[in-house]
Amino acid sequence: MVYPQQVVLNALKILEDRRNKAEQELQEKKKRIFESVEELGELSKEIAQVSLLAVKAVANGGTAEHVEQFKLKSLELQKKRDDLLKGNGIPKDYLKCRYYCEKCHDTGYLTTGLCDCLKKLLINESAKDLNMKVPLDKFSFDNFRLEFYDTNLVPGLKEPITPREQAKKNLDFCKEYASNFSKESPNLLLGGGTGLGKTHLSLAIVKEVLKKGYSVVYISAVQLVLNLEGHRFNSDEQNKYSIDSFLECDLLVIDDFGSEPISSFSVASVYNIINTRLMQQKQTIINTNLSGQRIVDQYEERVASRLLGEYYVLKFYGRDIRQIKHLQF
Repeated sequence: MVYPQQVVLNALKILEDRRNKAEQELQEKKKRIFESVEELGELSKEIAQVSLLAVKAVANGGTAEHVEQFKLKSLELQKKRDDLLKGNGIPKDYLKCRYYCEKCHDTGYLTTGLCDCLKKLLINESAKDLNMKVPLDKFSFDNFRLEFYDTNLVPGLKEPITPREQAKKNLDFCKEYASNFSKESPNLLLGGGTGLGKTHLSLAIVKEVLKKGYSVVYISAVQLVLNLEGHRFNSDEQNKYSIDSFLECDLLVIDDFGSEPISSFSVASVYNIINTRLMQQKQTIINTNLSGQRIVDQYEERVASRLLGEYYVLKFYGRDIRQIKHLQF
């Protein structure tokens, strides 16, 4: 896994803070209990001293019998401590340090490699870093303006509808999607011309899903492909994001799909991400100006079949809203 240096530092800092908090809380508990039961404090010191002597004995090549004596002494003292705790109505594990992650004790590492808690933090911090330049505060469901959409029927549709009516349906669907987002939510394909609100609604979803504590990555198709090409051709890894950032986040939003340079590498890379996330049942939202036929023409059949066959499609109609707003102001 490759992550930018700052992402790694941020994740390790979170672990350090968790570890310090757990150890500080333990020290505060010890202070309180040792003040009320002085003998516990003395026993804890004895246990620590015996443990230290045992370590020194091993380091200095002490005999197995010698080391075993320290072990038995430590067990005897621990039994005495546990009985004293019980006699004072104190839980046996009261003096145990309550780490956020009991597997690695908030270090992030196991003998087998990275702990799952560090892996998750790297993904979350990577997602935050990727989203930092996205002005989420400007996009919400509340400021999605329906009045800019036309009220004339869209020509050529089997079921008559106006752009405004369709925009209202899309808005209501996206609100519900964000409100009930889970690992069972469908993947979405938001399709339609430029400036029709696809980016606005997808960012509004991102904003709400982030509030629920999920990891979200929002990235343009161009940035995504450039990043993946960087891993392939560029040896400088300090500012590149691991492909895990795109494969393992809870929600991946790819904006402006179809605007990226098309090559065998980009098509294969996009397919890998789309297919892997489908296989792992991780949610993806894709915004595109391409029609269904253009997706088929521009990408391999296996890409098009997954997008058009396994994504819930939201269609957007009408004139470029950005231009309409510009003309009015």
